[in-house]
Amino acid sequence: MSKENILSYLNTIIKWGFILLFFLVPLVFTPWNSELFEYNKMMLTYGLTAIIACGFLIKSVLRGKIEITKTPFDIPILLFLISQILSTIFSIDPHTSIWGYYSRFHGGLMSTISYILLFYIFVSEYAKDRKTILTIVKTGIISAVVVSIYAILQRLGADKHIWVQDVQNRVFSSLGQPNWLAAYFSVIIPTSLALFLKEKNNRLIYIILSVVFFSVIIFTRSRSGFVGLAAGLLVMLLVSKVMFSKKGALIILLFGILSFVFGTPFTQLQKYTLPYIVNQITAKPDLQNNQEAEKTTPVGQLIEYGGTESGAIRSIVWKGAIDVFKHNPWFGSGVETFAYSYYQFRPIEHNMTSEWDFLYNKVHNEYLNFAATTGIVGLSAYLLIIAAFIIFSVLAIRSSEDKIMLSAFLGAYISILVSNFWGFSVVIVAIYFFILPAFSFISSKKFETKTLKFNLTNRVIFQKTISGILLIVTCYVLFVLIQMWRADAAYNLGSQYSKANQYLNSYQELKKAVSLNPNEPTFKDQLAITESNLALIAYQEKQVPTPSGRDSDQSVGKDIYGQLSTDALNLSESLVNQYPKNVNFWKTRTRVLFTLSEVNPAYLTTALTSLQKAWELAPNDTKIVYNIGLLYARLGNNEKAIELLQKSADLKPNYYEPHWALALFYEQLGENQKAKDELNFITTNIRPDDQAALDKLKEL
Repeated sequence: MSKENILSYLNTIIKWGFILLFFLVPLVFTPWNSELFEYNKMMLTYGLTAIIACGFLIKSVLRGKIEITKTPFDIPILLFLISQILSTIFSIDPHTSIWGYYSRFHGGLMSTISYILLFYIFVSEYAKDRKTILTIVKTGIISAVVVSIYAILQRLGADKHIWVQDVQNRVFSSLGQPNWLAAYFSVIIPTSLALFLKEKNNRLIYIILSVVFFSVIIFTRSRSGFVGLAAGLLVMLLVSKVMFSKKGALIILLFGILSFVFGTPFTQLQKYTLPYIVNQITAKPDLQNNQEAEKTTPVGQLIEYGGTESGAIRSIVWKGAIDVFKHNPWFGSGVETFAYSYYQFRPIEHNMTSEWDFLYNKVHNEYLNFAATTGIVGLSAYLLIIAAFIIFSVLAIRSSEDKIMLSAFLGAYISILVSNFWGFSVVIVAIYFFILPAFSFISSKKFETKTLKFNLTNRVIFQKTISGILLIVTCYVLFVLIQMWRADAAYNLGSQYSKANQYLNSYQELKKAVSLNPNEPTFKDQLAITESNLALIAYQEKQVPTPSGRDSDQSVGKDIYGQLSTDALNLSESLVNQYPKNVNFWKTRTRVLFTLSEVNPAYLTTALTSLQKAWELAPNDTKIVYNIGLLYARLGNNEKAIELLQKSADLKPNYYEPHWALALFYEQLGENQKAKDELNFITTNIRPDDQAALDKLKEL
């Protein structure tokens, strides 16, 4: 095969790599992984990036030179990459900073490197090929059509029996979360409208698709996505000077009609929409009854009626993020380590929200997230990228003949910036964040294209050798990604077995996960829990199920106990030694030790020490304090137990468990009045119909 043919094939591979990236990433998800959506999207992005990079590098080797197109964004991107590397070096958990928080995956150093590679390969390959941009844009729209069809089916209740969430009320399609879906479509809609404004032949198709996409955003009931799109469209229509044209008026009119017909996510505007008017007419008596019920609800009760308003929770999390930033001002706590650093500074008022027991691994504000996890250096570099693109876009639009498409790219970018203020980016949104500047740069005629060249030798033996090495490395990377995917599927299955108390099956799957991906601590953490439970079963049962399916006697069971308990203890100890700032691993170590204390009570003291370490990392975690109190009780120190149970109740006054435990302790100590006070508090402020508390009051 001639070199020209090989280069042609490589061009095809690179182009189709980008096409598949924009088509498949929004769509892909599976039922087998620990996180159905983002994990698969991130793995696919890594795989396609490896293939695209391999094609680009082999092509460069065969041509005898590496050509990288210079852009106005080079310095900001370089500074951003350096900031992420520095934050990773000084991170409280470097593993998380490299790969991202497990269950989120996007946002770690590796994902950033992947996005930057995609940016530079794209601008270098297509610097003089504006047609490819149009192909990619249309590919994104076609993918969005499939996503929107699924979203509409969800709205109609097609898969409502599958999900725990009320997906019919707030659709999320193949993106996995309503806000993520809305953010995605707020990027797509400006480009589909640009094609409506530009193309004469398919104009009707693009306006219909834009209407469908906007309807999906309404069905998500996402305020951040709604506001993000509004800001993006406003910028697009104003900058392109389409706002006051007939087409601009048509767009505004259609979106206004859709908002009236389907409603908006804003309660202040809802009363002006058709669903509210219809509801007023058809369900007026029920509304009156609800109003009467609201009037009779005791204002001073601490019961959580429904969920805490998302804005209230965000303000609390933001407050904690600012405190994390103040404590780590220059480089932050480390890329993607908010799940650990937030525990240290979580405001006490978080305990009084409906999400008091949730683990927050993101700030729900992209800018505060960068401030908390990457400090002044990381946030400044991130803002510099944004400023560079906005300034470039304004200058380019002024001198460009294609103002509409450039305005659409800017509008889509603005929508990301606005929606990220109330949320955080996910894989497909991050891809657009880095690629939209590439689209604008190539589409613009404002700046002359320049390249950075690295000459290579033209010797055939060198080209074949390097190309072979690149192919081997790429195949190895793809193999590792497949192994990681299989490991996550095994981990997910093992975790499900563990929750169902099927510990033998859990053990087998988790051991498989660890063998496939031995560098992931999350797998080992779950394995330690399973091993401790299996060890206890082995000790307690005379007939012990073994992996071979044969039964064994009690002596063998004790041997198995010794092996499994040792493995569990060693695993949990190695994790807290390697990742001392990870409060979850300290909790797991406590759980492992507490389970094994059923056989050896001496482990209770070590369990207490581990949980106290977790308390140091999460001083306002009321559940940790409650469990420390119970451990003191198991150790016979009732005075300290009561003190800590009261502390737990103080941290979260409507926390049922410490009040009930205090009532039992006071009863045992003969302090019946104090016991009654706790029980009266439960029945008055927490659970008015709690039968156990009411019965105990009668006894006292």
